Amino acid sequence: MITRGCYIFTLLVSYVLSVPVPIDQEDKDDVKVMKCIVEVIADTLTKPHPIGISQECQDSLTGDERIVSILRHQNLLKELQEIAAQAELGPTLSHTVLRIESTEI
Repeated sequence: MITRGCYIFTLLVSYVLSVPVPIDQEDKDDVKVMKCIVEVIADTLTKPHPIGISQECQDSLTGDERIVSILRHQNLLKELQEIAAQAELGPTLSHTVLRIESTEI
């Protein structure tokens, strides 16, 4: 399992390092986000001995609108699962919650 994780990590790192040098700022930001994602994956793969994520990567990932959008969608899915669980308890309650939440979105 660890060997497979190291192999995948090596492939990801080689991919990130083989990306051509970007020209404009948007491309630089994309490469920075990709490298930070690889750093997060590497940290995840080294669970018994985590290496930690740099503050620069944390700032980059929390400031990137695409990552924030993904997290919002993930939270929305969790909320929808909770609503579905409530629907099993009482259909009238879930319809009321759905109407309230749809007006907020």
